[in-house]
Amino acid sequence: MMIALVLPLWNADARKKDMSDLTALIKEYKSYDSFDCVSVGGVLLSLMRSMVRSEAAGDPDAMAALSLLKGINHITVADYDDCPSDIKASFVSRATAILGSFEMLMEAKDSESSVVIYGNMSHNAEILNDVIVYAPQDGALICIEGKISMSDLGTIMESTKKKK
Repeated sequence: MMIALVLPLWNADARKKDMSDLTALIKEYKSYDSFDCVSVGGVLLSLMRSMVRSEAAGDPDAMAALSLLKGINHITVADYDDCPSDIKASFVSRATAILGSFEMLMEAKDSESSVVIYGNMSHNAEILNDVIVYAPQDGALICIEGKISMSDLGTIMESTKKKK
């Protein structure tokens, strides 16, 4: 009985550690001249939420987008495409090892490159925790820290289909 209560807490801590490891890796490599990194945190995300809220009145798509933004705590974008090949290879190797503990949600490949989306789903599949978009051949990594409601994501996807 006690194990059933402790395991979900342990898994949540493991997810935090994985994202922390990835964030630490990005911080380590951003000291290289050709490794570019942009982080968007609390203040800027709050400003974005306010802007969307002011434009969202009566627009269900904007309200759904606002709902998604509410769960996002931090966004980090790393671009290492222009790094020397040894630094790029080292980063890819270490990032790939860290991402092995995340659930692969989707992978798209063509003849030259691939894009992999990782994340962690809640056990009831209603919340997507910490999304990572990884394109190793293109030298790009996007980390979205927070919780995204699958219901809100579905609403946005449906409205996008209707507009086409």
